[in-house]
Amino acid sequence: MATARVIDGIDGVCHRYGPGRLPRADDPAVGAGYAGATAALFSAVTFAGLMLLIDGRPLGPAGSGPLLGGAALVSLPLVVPTAFVATAVAWRFVSTAIPQPGLIGGLLAVHLTYLLAFAGLFGFSLAAILTGIGSAYYGPVHESFRFAGGFTYIGFLYTAWFTVPIGCLGGYIYEHVGAPA
Repeated sequence: MATARVIDGIDGVCHRYGPGRLPRADDPAVGAGYAGATAALFSAVTFAGLMLLIDGRPLGPAGSGPLLGGAALVSLPLVVPTAFVATAVAWRFVSTAIPQPGLIGGLLAVHLTYLLAFAGLFGFSLAAILTGIGSAYYGPVHESFRFAGGFTYIGFLYTAWFTVPIGCLGGYIYEHVGAPA
């Protein structure tokens, strides 16, 4: 009963202020992309806030909290569009015949977001090395793979405990609130 009230409240907010007014939001995959991008934005900002609260100091040599929180905020221009694309792609492949397609779609979208972020970082790093902005000791492809793999791996280790449940919850909410029947 309480879950239905929460879903109805979210439904009201989404229809009043939400992504339903954005371009092509009536397409289920695009609407899911908007929901995934919103979940990624929420995850990154909340993770940054949690890191500051856990560490207790917003600046200084306090530990890894400010560094991780800052990295989450700096990654927003990469993560939010990547989450949009990943969720739209995942939503196209999730069958509504399976139970809880929103949860499955959210789970797939989160993992696809990490994979696409790796690909984006790899491409950016390779372009930087090949244009002479960066340097490569072992060769451009090897160094780009190490850079992108390292950042994605560390990002996954520190954030998956938080982003996977939020992605699943976002998919569940979109399934019950935003997805056209």
